[in-house]
Amino acid sequence: MLNRVILVGRVATDPEVRYTANGHPVCRFRIAVPRRVRRNGNGNGNNEADFFPVVTWGKEAEIASRYLQKGRLVAVEGRLASRSYEAGGRIVRVVEIIGNVRFLDRPKAPEAAPEPELPQEEAFPEEIREETLPPEEEEEEDVPF
Repeated sequence: MLNRVILVGRVATDPEVRYTANGHPVCRFRIAVPRRVRRNGNGNGNNEADFFPVVTWGKEAEIASRYLQKGRLVAVEGRLASRSYEAGGRIVRVVEIIGNVRFLDRPKAPEAAPEPELPQEEAFPEEIREETLPPEEEEEEDVPF
């Protein structure tokens, strides 16, 4: 028997890492896998996406939580797993991909940090402003123009 899944898509939700009672990390996120849907048999169609929940464990979970972010292109290789639980009197069934993640792109370069704004003179109390300005640069009451 074979239970193997390989998907390539973009991370749709930022990863969330949690720890089991035994301290094992578990990371969950979703990926969006695009597909083309043909309409009317003429070859034209729309792009749609399927969203799949992914679960990683252990060191893989820590790496995914640290380096993955929404929009990153990844390949997920693993197996399908189904589970169910009761919530609000209903049984909820979940199918997830338990797998490993491969990064297919480089993280976006962090944007250059904006230049810090210098505080305006008015932001300082009068006594501090008088102490920090040299005498020749002090503000004059009357401007001669």
